[in-house]
Amino acid sequence: MEGTAEGAAVFNITGQTAFLSAFPPEIQKIGATHAENFLCIYKDNLKSLSK
Repeated sequence: MEGTAEGAAVFNITGQTAFLSAFPPEIQKIGATHAENFLCIYKDNLKSLSK
């Protein structure tokens, strides 16, 4: 699984693509490109928060 997909999975979002509107407002505010980077970079942190 790719890093961005791992981060998205924390929000129960799966598949090859997802609409930005599927994510919480805080992530929507940073835009699609930054959201993709955020999910990839912080996937491990997000996983630990969701436990």
